[in-house]
Amino acid sequence: MQGSGASLALWLVVTILLIELLEKHSPGITFANLQRMECKRRVGEMYVNDANLWLALKLPPLQLVAIMQEVAQKWERYLFASGGVLALMKCFWYLIYWVWEDGVPRRA
Repeated sequence: MQGSGASLALWLVVTILLIELLEKHSPGITFANLQRMECKRRVGEMYVNDANLWLALKLPPLQLVAIMQEVAQKWERYLFASGGVLALMKCFWYLIYWVWEDGVPRRA
């Protein structure tokens, strides 16, 4: 019987504010159906203070890494301002880079 009954609502408010801030500064990723009639943009997913940040851009790898670093640093600052902190042992990133040749993709 410990804790606040409002903690779920408070985390929801904090989560919404953090994601809205990040949406202003991150290009995110866009998912579309095959006909491109419906598109959804996302910058990440978050559960309490665990987050996955997403980026999809058509840029050279070094530029992508620089943007990834900038977005991750903004996320760390937003999280810190909300009273959170990154657990560095849980932080990692992947760069998946595709090359298209004659309409066929392959990982670079």
